[in-house]
Order: sequence, then structure tokens, then C-alpha cells
Amino acid sequence: MNIFIKSFLLALFFVFITVFSVINSYAAVTWQETQPAGDTNQYWDGGAVSQDGTTMVALTQDTAVYLSTDSGANWSEVSPTGGVAYQWQTAAISSNGQVIAVGGQSGMYVSTNQGADWTQVLSGADATNFTSVSMSPDGQYMIGGSYGGRLYTSINSGTSWSERRPEGNADKSWQTTAISSDGQNMIAGIFNGRLYSSVDGGDNWEELQIAGDADQPWWVSNMSSDGQKILIGMNGGRLYLSLDGGSSWNETRPGGNVDKDWSVGSMSTDGEVIFVGAFYDRLYISNDGGTSWSETQPEGNTTKYWRLASVSHDGETLLAAHYLSGRIFLGENPPVVPTPTPTPTPQPQNNNSSDNSSSNIDPCPGYVVCPNANTTKNTPQSVSSGEGGGTIVLPSVPGFMELNVSVDNPSFGSLLSGQSVVPVPWSQGLNTAGNIINFSARSAFNGYPVTELAEPAILMMKYDPTKLNGKSPNQLRLGWFNPNTKRWQILKSNTVIKANENLIANTSTSLGYYAVVLPISGSASPVLGAKTEEPIVAPALPVVDVTPKPSPQVSAKPQAIQNATTPIAKKRCFLFICW
Repeated sequence: MNIFIKSFLLALFFVFITVFSVINSYAAVTWQETQPAGDTNQYWDGGAVSQDGTTMVALTQDTAVYLSTDSGANWSEVSPTGGVAYQWQTAAISSNGQVIAVGGQSGMYVSTNQGADWTQVLSGADATNFTSVSMSPDGQYMIGGSYGGRLYTSINSGTSWSERRPEGNADKSWQTTAISSDGQNMIAGIFNGRLYSSVDGGDNWEELQIAGDADQPWWVSNMSSDGQKILIGMNGGRLYLSLDGGSSWNETRPGGNVDKDWSVGSMSTDGEVIFVGAFYDRLYISNDGGTSWSETQPEGNTTKYWRLASVSHDGETLLAAHYLSGRIFLGENPPVVPTPTPTPTPQPQNNNSSDNSSSNIDPCPGYVVCPNANTTKNTPQSVSSGEGGGTIVLPSVPGFMELNVSVDNPSFGSLLSGQSVVPVPWSQGLNTAGNIINFSARSAFNGYPVTELAEPAILMMKYDPTKLNGKSPNQLRLGWFNPNTKRWQILKSNTVIKANENLIANTSTSLGYYAVVLPISGSASPVLGAKTEEPIVAPALPVVDVTPKPSPQVSAKPQAIQNATTPIAKKRCFLFICW
């Protein structure tokens, strides 16, 4: 081969690698010290950060709870116990910063008004010395563990609690917990004990033996809002990562192939940003869901006793602090804003042979059934909703039934009428930036509803940039209403955003209701960031007469961890192309 061609191909390869790396990474984290307690060293022992980093809480083990509502610019000391000093050890915060839970030797305390007032919600012989509390992004669901006591869950923002007994009627050292946005998926780990998982809100538990049938020093656990990405860590062992709700696990190695005293960890709601630290070691961050890691150094190239490593729900604000006369630091983790180049939006085909006028370019005018759009064609068929902002491209699947496909744009009013089987997304903590679209299909043979496709279709939806309220369009995702769980869930992988066309695309085999969403806690209107004065209550939901794709379930005993020698390799996909 000509040397010029060889050089050109080599240069092209490196350009591709460089561009790909930039698109899939964040800019380097920048750090600055913040001083909630003034210019003094403290025994920092926990903290949490809200959705956009505006509200944050930091704990000192011996005395105080500090609160900031302006992204760490100013701090004030709050007194959950009325001024009595207790040993604080754990904290959690909702996406909007209104619901805050802190725990320690005196029990569990909850505020539902951004720290203005506090209520002791758990106390007693088996409800002291709390070392772990976790909550859903909307603050409704909580799980807390007592070291030397019991495990508890709440479904009403901490107003009332239920004791859970994965190991029977016995006190245990519950060190770590995690919970999904719908409160169904939970993790609870015992220090020098066993690790448990629940997929039904804590009613039933299964032991996870991801490191063998033996007691382990479980210390760290984090979970994405959809419950699919789970990180587990030992204090004197390894970190393990699941990308499928706990069905399978792999070891991930931020600090190399060595045991570490993993002491802190945090995860963004989408699971893409993971922030972990080890005791008398270093801090590490991943911006691609644990595929790759880099060390981050708030206090320079030094080893510290890290006891706080928290990331905001959107992954862009970090809070880190170390124990033993330590300091606390704020980090900025701004995402690179790439210029996505998704597959061009297919042009709707004119399937009406009797009328070739420009007014009939859309094969589905008025959101009617499109009899000519089916999966037996030799090429993908585009079905567009016109002004509704939704387009579906069906793949060609030989031998699969012909489908009559429709793309409907139901009004918000119809979804709020109380008669709809689908709640509005913002009643479940997902704000919208466009219309809600119902992609539906029926068999052309017998008219039977079809909810699952044989192969993934491309779904493309428009969003309204005027409804972003300063948010980056890169945070937008497609949300799908799962009729099985009665919850809206977010499509994670394969998301493509074309900002210059106000377009977001993804692939799915599930038909049904979709919306362009942004996870943001609280009662929200269709305008991003805007809150309603009163919470919107989702209407009662009757049984849906469809057979949807079942949600991933956590198995009783996931497959054994392979002794990997390299970090986990996560398959990447761009629409239909995977590598």
C-alpha cells in the first residue's frame, strides 16, 4: 500500500478516536474550596447535592449540619435536633432540594421545606446510629439503615416508616442503601454481612452473591433513577457494576487491580456520572457510566481520608470532603456540548398513488391509521405525525405481520381528565419539553393491538427550545410510559440529539406513549423548571389490556463475577449500528 495512503488512514483513525472521545466525555473537573464552617478543619462525614447543585447539605461527624441554597456560595448551620450536637453520618436530598434527610446516632430527621423545619421520624433502640439513607429524586420514597439496628422504608417522604427484615428479626449493621425513582428497586448492604435486593418496594428481598457466598464488608451502593445501573463497593475490596438492574455484574477498577477501602460513592440520576472515593486513597470519576475512569484531585496530588463524594442529580456539580481535620471542596463537571450528527430525518414517503400533491406528502395526515406503513416492505417506512412532533421509522422484518401504524398527539387536557390510563409525566417527576405522542399499531390481518416490535424502530420527536428555561438540550431524553409498572421510564442508551433541528431520537421495540422529558423532581408543568402551586396527583389507573415488554427483574443469584483484568467494556450504539 502506498505510504501516503497508509499515513492518511492512520491520521483519519486518530481523528476519529479523538472526536469520539471528546463527544463521550466531560471536561476536566475544576475544584475550589468552600468553607461551611469557616476557615477551620472539620471531621466531614457525609453530604448530598440536589438536581442542579443549587441546594446542598454537608455533615460534620461531631457537631453540625450545614446547608447551602445558592450552590455553595453561602452556608448556614441548621439544627435538626434543636441545637443538641450529635454524630451525623448520612444525608440524602431530593432533586428540587425541598426534601432533606439526615441520620446519625440520635436517629433520622427529615425536612420537607429545604431545611427550614425538621422532624425526627425514626428513633428508639433499633433506630439509632443511622449510617445510610437514600431517597428517590422526588423525595417520596426513602430507605434507611441503622448500624446495629434495623432497615426501614418510607413511601410518603418520611412521614411514616415500615421495618424491613431481609435477614429476619435481628439487628444488623446496615451500612449502605440505594433506591430507584419509583421506589421499587432497592439495595441494602450489611458491613461484614450480606447484600440484598428488592424489586417490589421492600416487600420481598433476595440475597445478591456478587462476590461469592460469604460475608463481605459492604460499604457503598448507588443506583440510577430507573434502577438499571447499580454500583456496589466494599471497604477493603472491590467495586462491582451492573447495567441491567442487578441481573449480571462485572468488576470495575477505578484504582487498578487492587483492593481499596471504598468509603464513598454517588451517581447522577441517569447513571452516567459516577463519583467514588476510598479511605486514605484517591477520588475517581466516570462520565460514561463506569466504562472509563479518571482520578480527580480537589486538594492536589495527595492521599486523603475521603468521607464525602457526592454528585448532583444532573452530574454537573460535585461535593467532596475528607475526614480527620479535613476540608470540603466544590467541583464543576461541565459536559462537553457536542454537535451530534444523527441519521438524517427520513423524508415521509407518499404512499397515496392517486394524489401526488405536496399537501399529501405526510402519509398520516391528521394522525390517522396509515395502512401503507408496514414492516414487510423492503425498506424502512417512515410514519410522521406532522405538526405533532413525532416520527417512527419501522425496520424491514421479513415474515413479520403487516402493521397499521398511527401516531397520535393526545392533549394534556385529555391526560389530566381523570379518565386516561396514562398519567402526565410531570406527576412522576419528569418535566416535558414537547408534545406527548402515542405510537400505536394494529395487525393488518386481524386488527389486534401490537405493543412490541420484532426489531427496534427509530423514534424521533421534536422538542420546544423555548421550554428549556436555560437547561442544555443534551440533558433531554425520550420517556416511555410502561403500562406494566404504570410508570414513565427513560430511554438511556442510543439517545441522539440534533439541537439545530430541535430533534431527539432513540430506538425502541416498545410502542405506546412517548415524551421528550428531563428528570426534575417535584410537581412540574409542561414548561421545564416551572412548578405548579399544588402537586399534580396522577389519576387512578385501571388495568391496561395489553401485553407490554416486561421490566427487567433482579435475579435471586446473579451470575458470578468474572475476574476481569480490564475495565468493563460497554457496548455503544448509534441508532442501529453497534460496536
